[in-house]
Amino acid sequence: MPQLNRDGLLGSVEYSNGQFDDARYNLTLVHSFANVGGSALNHCCVREFFRDSVGRLSGVVAIDEISGVTISVDARIS
Repeated sequence: MPQLNRDGLLGSVEYSNGQFDDARYNLTLVHSFANVGGSALNHCCVREFFRDSVGRLSGVVAIDEISGVTISVDARIS
């Protein structure tokens, strides 16, 4: 991938045969994300985006499709 910006890149995954356990891989991604402070949501639909003063995405409003609860999620870069 010659266009890939390598600044800050910590790792990558390559699948050469196209076979892997989707459920286990997805669960590992969610656990890794949560372990570094991320919040994982399920059954949610994004309804609105928030942007900062220069137009960068700064958060979303999501709705839990099961309970109907509205959730505001702030985005941050660390």
